[in-house]
Amino acid sequence: MILETNPIDSVYSKMELYQLQYFVAIAENGSFTKAADTLYVTQPSLSAGIKKLEQELGVSLLERRWRGVRVTSAGELFLEKAQSIIREYQSTINAIRNFQERPILRLGMLCTLQVKMVSKIMQSFRELYPEVTVELHDTHLDELSIWLEQGEIDIAFTTLAPNVSPKTTHLLFQQRLLLGVPNAHPFARKKEVMLTELEDQPFIDRVKCEILTKQSPPIFEAMGVHPHIVYRADHEEWVISLIQSGLGMSIMPEWDEIEGITYVPLAKMQPVRQIGLEWHEKQSLELVKLFHSFVVQGTWFDDRFTKGVSP
Repeated sequence: MILETNPIDSVYSKMELYQLQYFVAIAENGSFTKAADTLYVTQPSLSAGIKKLEQELGVSLLERRWRGVRVTSAGELFLEKAQSIIREYQSTINAIRNFQERPILRLGMLCTLQVKMVSKIMQSFRELYPEVTVELHDTHLDELSIWLEQGEIDIAFTTLAPNVSPKTTHLLFQQRLLLGVPNAHPFARKKEVMLTELEDQPFIDRVKCEILTKQSPPIFEAMGVHPHIVYRADHEEWVISLIQSGLGMSIMPEWDEIEGITYVPLAKMQPVRQIGLEWHEKQSLELVKLFHSFVVQGTWFDDRFTKGVSP
């Protein structure tokens, strides 16, 4: 089989961008002299470039006259194509430069936080600062702390330990950890539930819970309670979805406007977690300061979560 080669494709492969720029400048200015001044090149260089281009195309693009230059019929057709190529080239260059210059915020997120909480903040931040690219990295508390320490992320939504430094943290809200049960479960009609009542109940284990799993001994072990673990999940969205599907219950943070889940207090215990922003003491990026300022000045969370939290 003989493959035919398009002569036009062959010609385009030989042409160089400067030749197109020479031709477009002459056509738009109607003069070699004006085009040379516009491009900051000598007229001999300009003439040589056009001659080479016409030889490659096999047609005359310009007709030299004593009062200037006229674009030939073939030149008119080629002019439109040349202008399109130059525009596309410049657009690509601008896009690459913008990409290189676009600031990137590496944002860490605790995996036991609800995605909805952060997404509305990011939507508003994007509307105000569209030039900023946000990289979102989620994981459990221990790894999030390592990432901050090693500079792999710039700032994080995370739980704040007691007595943290106000120089590197900002408290946003606090949450009670309650027993989340499906609406149809008998526990949903109780005012409170004893931990011992969870014996043999279908339970969704929040394996990365930064509050309950760090207690020593763990709460169930301390009480001698053995819930029936039916699922283990480390992301809040999974826990919420599993409870909504009626597949079990879990001790979890209280979230606003969650359908299909009833929160029941635990008798004789009330764990609470503090949620806020944290960054490393050596992290002095202007972008971190910008994001921190943006978040703390907004109203993002339900009043009952922020009650008692200073602005």
